[in-house]
Amino acid sequence: MFLTQSFLTALQDSQVGNITWSNHSPVGICMKSSLFKPRERTWRLNKSLLLEADVSTTIKDLLTQYFIDNADLETTQTVLWEAHKSVIRRRFIAIGANRKKARSEEL
Repeated sequence: MFLTQSFLTALQDSQVGNITWSNHSPVGICMKSSLFKPRERTWRLNKSLLLEADVSTTIKDLLTQYFIDNADLETTQTVLWEAHKSVIRRRFIAIGANRKKARSEEL
């Protein structure tokens, strides 16, 4: 494997695999990237929102409407299911942000 000298500082690991049926063996490398930035935070559901009746009703209505609107489309059930999670997440984030804003304005 040939690398330019500028890439050598990014090289973290390399492996030479077994020769299977020819006189060539696979070579693998692991490089660190300056473009990789680990997530600062992972979103977690504020479970106290689930205890509020108005939030529960809002989420139930949102989900009902989401599946009514998207059930007819030519999407797979997997895509429909994965997409609904982002819709719910966005709504929970909006509700949480509105509640936080209201609390900070009260102070």
